Amino acid sequence: MKKEINMIIIHGFLGAGKTTFLRNMMDEFKKKRLGIIINDFGDANIDKHLVPNSSNAIKEIHSGSIFCSCKEEEFIKKVRELIQSNIELLLVESSGFSNPTTLGKITKYIAKQNDLALNSINITICDAKSIYKIIETLEISKKQIEMADLILLNKIDIATNKEKQMSLEKIKSINKKSLIIECVYNQFDYKEIFRIRSHDKNTASYQIIDISLYHKQIVFNHQQELITLKDLFNDLKQYVFRIKGFVELKNNKTIYIELDGHQINYHEVSEEKDCKLVILYSNKVVGFDSIKEIINKHLKYGEYNII
Repeated sequence: MKKEINMIIIHGFLGAGKTTFLRNMMDEFKKKRLGIIINDFGDANIDKHLVPNSSNAIKEIHSGSIFCSCKEEEFIKKVRELIQSNIELLLVESSGFSNPTTLGKITKYIAKQNDLALNSINITICDAKSIYKIIETLEISKKQIEMADLILLNKIDIATNKEKQMSLEKIKSINKKSLIIECVYNQFDYKEIFRIRSHDKNTASYQIIDISLYHKQIVFNHQQELITLKDLFNDLKQYVFRIKGFVELKNNKTIYIELDGHQINYHEVSEEKDCKLVILYSNKVVGFDSIKEIINKHLKYGEYNII
């Protein structure tokens, strides 16, 4: 009899709550042997630092999407390594820029290669406050919803009734088959996941890449003031999709700070981190020269590099 493994693939556009959901799953199934893959589109995998230290096997893939031909082979290899380590459940956090239309082809190959009964469950997390606007701008957000077996409409506590209704209508216009669960901080009965069966989807043999999506890093070599960072984020929020990273402040404390939609969140971290911010933007909205102008306005010359 073939070995059975559940592989939960977490999709969702930037800031929807994928890493929070991953942390929740790690806590919910802490008695199981978990294998975890964290994928970040940029060169710096910030999300890995937000996942609690544990005995679970964690692998990271960055500088591209796991569903793109440039990273597909690395993804397959790391899944195989985790399966060989005798895991019971595989959790995959895909990049917010990932287009999962090739996933069916990849999972069939993995199952055949490893002689597995692989139950692949696609969960797409949507921000109730903003997904209806994001769908209008980016094709990949539609694909993430279209390919979902379960859709979590997250952050309903901060969305207005009108925003929530508009988001639900947009989601249902793309995917009429999948269960939608409304939630806060992705909290619901996680056992519900394993009652879901994947439905037939339109798959592609290659990934369609949205060439308008870009990322840049601000690497700091000096401590910063929190008020300076807040002012920078407030000036950038209408031009970028997401900013996230670690910064050491002038009080010698290091924080994780992010721009999530139009909301700035930050908290202190105890461990030493590489001090850098990752900025994710689209040239359909604004060119990087305009973003750079704003950065230079707020940060002091010589205290940072943009790469």
